Amino acid sequence: MRISHRRLHRCKVRFREATVRGLTLLPFFAQTGEVEAFVVLRVDSTRVWLLPYRSGMLTAGFWAGLAVDRAWTSLREATCDDLRALAHCWHFDPWWLLKDERYQSHPVTALIHTSNCVERFSPRMASCWFSNDGGRLEQVSRGESRKAFMSSMLPEREAAAHCPRTPRKGWRLAPFWESSQRHQALRLGSENL
Repeated sequence: MRISHRRLHRCKVRFREATVRGLTLLPFFAQTGEVEAFVVLRVDSTRVWLLPYRSGMLTAGFWAGLAVDRAWTSLREATCDDLRALAHCWHFDPWWLLKDERYQSHPVTALIHTSNCVERFSPRMASCWFSNDGGRLEQVSRGESRKAFMSSMLPEREAAAHCPRTPRKGWRLAPFWESSQRHQALRLGSENL
């Protein structure tokens, strides 16, 4: 049984030690369709987690739902370096979840936006299905008819955007080796007034 992208949206996922509701798993797949990682979002959180894919990690039972053979507490927050390593990958998010206001301050949001292929399929697709273990993009559809996924349906990935620096809040001490130079420059500048 294949896993629809809809089944990965706001779903209940059973981890080793807990069942978590309201998760969205966004598979990041290479041009060949092979999934390399999942970006995980939770409906009641502003955090963006990364779940590297390994074979057999995800199971999708007909009645049992989704299960991940990993501890929920072992997921870590996605970083710009993580997303740069996935710069050659695409993901399919027709809801554009990361455009939600609550994610706008997260530094990886801009990088993830560039990998959303929802409008880049040729011809434009409305749905996609992954293998039962979530490891491969297998089918896509524009309407009722499904087609086998082919790498020619997507353009080559362009270079990823840079992670924007988040502004630091509050004050910051200057390194001691710079403070004396700055103080001296200010003093010399005031003498010239």
